Amino acid sequence: MKKIFFGLITSMSILMLFFGCGEEAKTLEYYKSHLEEAKQKVETCKKLELSNEAQRLDCENAKEAILTQRTIKAF
Repeated sequence: MKKIFFGLITSMSILMLFFGCGEEAKTLEYYKSHLEEAKQKVETCKKLELSNEAQRLDCENAKEAILTQRTIKAF
């Protein structure tokens, strides 16, 4: 019983690491509405090694929201 329980816990831990605990990327529209959070996310992304697609997409959306806002202010 201990071996099964230990194996199950180990498997679940590996899966959580692999899939990033189920975090989903925030949308571009979300970051456009929350520019301060987008700025913080971009700073965080500069320091992190992006390990999965959700993290990469999240960082790209935050950057795009900031660039879009700068473009709008320029006009």
